Amino acid sequence: MTTRKWLNCRLQDLQDKLAALGHQVSLPVISRLLKLRNYRLRVNRKAVEGKAHPERNRQFEYIRAERAWHEKAAQPCLSIDTKKKELVGNFKNAGQIWCQQALQVNSHDFPQDAQGRAVP
Repeated sequence: MTTRKWLNCRLQDLQDKLAALGHQVSLPVISRLLKLRNYRLRVNRKAVEGKAHPERNRQFEYIRAERAWHEKAAQPCLSIDTKKKELVGNFKNAGQIWCQQALQVNSHDFPQDAQGRAVP
């Protein structure tokens, strides 16, 4: 086998890849071997602290003032969620991968820390 590691795989995927290489191994054995080498299913851990944006609170103050004005004028206020956009960068993602240590990711998902945006 090569030194290449398959980290982002289910145990079934590892079993299939090993079978393709001619190794018949059961899922419990694969799990046991991974655990012996300190691999566990882990989630990302928010630990990397980014810098705070100086005008972070300004947008919320603006929305609060607009809402108060419209409510005072007896106009309806709607909360609208737009199409989800994902930040691209060192951010926490749902799910788990087999690894020896949890990945360190940013503790906050601020847009200014992103490398870009993606629309799934």
